[in-house]
Amino acid sequence: MRPIPIQHALESDTELVDPQPISHSLANPLANPFAACRIRPGALAYRFPPIESLDACLERIVSHRRCQIVGPHGIGKSTLVHTLLTAWIRRGGRADWFRVGPAGALDRIALSAERMSSLLPSERDGQRKVSAEMHLVCVDGWDRLSRWRRLTQLLALRGAYCVITTHHATRWPVLHRPAPTPELLQELADELQSATPISMRVPPATIEACYRRCDGNLRESLFALYDEFEDRR
Repeated sequence: MRPIPIQHALESDTELVDPQPISHSLANPLANPFAACRIRPGALAYRFPPIESLDACLERIVSHRRCQIVGPHGIGKSTLVHTLLTAWIRRGGRADWFRVGPAGALDRIALSAERMSSLLPSERDGQRKVSAEMHLVCVDGWDRLSRWRRLTQLLALRGAYCVITTHHATRWPVLHRPAPTPELLQELADELQSATPISMRVPPATIEACYRRCDGNLRESLFALYDEFEDRR
């Protein structure tokens, strides 16, 4: 795929609509609760540690204008991006989400209005609002771009607030470093299995074993739990 500059993508009406929308069939309590459409970015809200919060991250974006989310694969960076964009839009701002593919192509990700309405509670009085002129652009996979392309994209993003995800830290201020734990995986598994009959649920010991086996990669751990659930049928 030919790389598309961000400025061209922002001017385009085309979006990459996620090919796997949330399946309403998963209301069936016998369905596998770890199916891909249940664990993908946007299906679950990001869990902040006790010392961090969504409001603090939004304030940091406004203060620094350009921030980075740093960490290895599968620890929740994209889920955090979706949560931030959802909050930004619901508070009155504009937002765009781009994902950098292996070849450096920029895919514009559509933000599902259905998910956005269900992920976060209604905004409360006293929360900081975001001006409609405040445009947030998130680039997922920044380190896949060459240095030259990073420079050209930065020029295209002048005037916008920007959050990037990267595996290797840049010079930008760090917005947040996701830190998965076995307890977090257990919390996610409990939520996903809440409608599942108790006799069919993956037990805590197996959940922790998946976490250890996947070296703390939450995404791979959830994939492993899908297989564990299927084996228990």
